[in-house]
Amino acid sequence: MSARRLWGRWDIFVVLAVLVLAGALFLPRLFHPSEVRTVTVSIDGQVWQTLRVTPQTAPYTLALPTSPAVTLAGAGTEIWFAHADCPNQLCVQSGKIGGWMPAAACLPARVLVTVSGAERGLDALTY
Repeated sequence: MSARRLWGRWDIFVVLAVLVLAGALFLPRLFHPSEVRTVTVSIDGQVWQTLRVTPQTAPYTLALPTSPAVTLAGAGTEIWFAHADCPNQLCVQSGKIGGWMPAAACLPARVLVTVSGAERGLDALTY
């Protein structure tokens, strides 16, 4: 009885071809430029500050000169209302802005925060 080899010469070439093809498909994702988004903070209808953020943006906070007082916090491409002196706190409860939710507002303070350049999966969220 002769012993049969597990791998033939052509088997190795097929495996190498599959690995090269998989690497060629994965390589562009590795060097894809980071996604840049624009955060716009408006107070009483006027743009107060515009930030350009990426997924690598360090955590930050913004204290807004409004009455009632509002504080925004952010990290990466997301921003949220961290604190508000409003009685019902709906803006704080709205969560993070930037993924599927492109905007949030604090009506008593007349603050609107929008994130543009974000790919959204959902169109609306209701309470």
